This record gives sequence, structure tokens and C-alpha cells, in this order.
Amino acid sequence: AKLDAMGANGELYVFVVLMAILALATIVQTVVSFGLFVTALGPRHGFLSPTSFQLAAMHDATVTAALHTVLAVVSAIGFYLASIFKRKQNLIDRFLQDAFRINAANDVGIGVADTAQRLMSWSKRLLASTLLSMLVSFFFWHQS
Repeated sequence: AKLDAMGANGELYVFVVLMAILALATIVQTVVSFGLFVTALGPRHGFLSPTSFQLAAMHDATVTAALHTVLAVVSAIGFYLASIFKRKQNLIDRFLQDAFRINAANDVGIGVADTAQRLMSWSKRLLASTLLSMLVSFFFWHQS
């Protein structure tokens, strides 16, 4: 039922497109850094030699795993902040009304509760996708 609602809202399509962009960016980053690293290792280990390819593969796998680990940590922090925002939504709504005289639902167009729900939903998806990409990059790191 939740997947059908995501499909009806177009959220599933957006999620798939964002994951494809992440995969494409990772592939481009890996190809560019692999080529540059093989070129840098060329004078010492021989250009296009198996040793330079193996060293470049280990370097790229390490860099990619570190990058995806940092993304996973940042998304975990975002998930934690989203859960705090969801728990404190009444306090935040009251603060906006008292301090700034803002009724978020009427003045901004979206209420604090709706914002908290959307933020929590997107942070869950972001956390799941970054953990998955981190595990895949660790697998490639282990294989290199």
C-alpha cells in the first residue's frame, strides 16, 4: 500500500532517478580517478601494466568506500535530526506561532506536522540508499 502511494505521487520515480544519478556519478568518479591514477603510476610500474591496474583498483575502491561511508554517516545524522524534528513538532509549531506570529499551515502553505512527516520519509529513504551503496562499495573494496 505504501509503495502504491509512492508510485501514485511520483515519489518512486524520483527516488529511482536520484539513485541512477548517484550510480552514474560514482561510475564517472571511478573511471576518472582510475585513469588518472594509472597514468600517475605509469612511470614507476609501467603504463597499463597489471601492477598499476591493481594499485589503481585498490585506490579507487578505498576512495569510493570512504566516500559512501561519509555519505551514510551524514544521512544517519540527517535521519536523527528528522526524528528529533518529528518528536518536537508541537514545540516548533508553538514557537513559530509565539515568536514570529506565523501559522505555518496558512502562512507558508505546509504545516509543521506535514513537514516533519515528509522529512522523516525522505531521510529514511536517503539512509537506506546510502547504507546500500556503502555496502556495495565495501564489497568491491573487499574484492580488490
